[in-house]
Amino acid sequence: MEKTECSCSSEKIPVPHASCCGQNDTPDNSDEIRSTTSTLTFADHRDHLLARFGFRRMGHLVRPGLYKLGNPTPESMVFVSANYTLSFDALRSSLAGYDAYILVIDTKGINV
Repeated sequence: MEKTECSCSSEKIPVPHASCCGQNDTPDNSDEIRSTTSTLTFADHRDHLLARFGFRRMGHLVRPGLYKLGNPTPESMVFVSANYTLSFDALRSSLAGYDAYILVIDTKGINV
């Protein structure tokens, strides 16, 4: 299976492409809530530049699932994003200072 990079919590992880899209994850961590920050790193900015130039365009994905930003409570807002890194990063960087959840939906990496 061809390996590509997924972006998850500002961290690049080599995983099979299907795992980036939420399929064939081993083990199934569908109940896991991942953490993220609103701060974009140099690696995030580099990834954005590569995506905009079309380099490995379908390799700029975020693993679908639920992410916590800050210290959300059960009453905190939930924001929804596509699993394309540019969409996810634009949302999380605009939520600086918020305690919220981000639900990343599998759009096969397409920005919607």
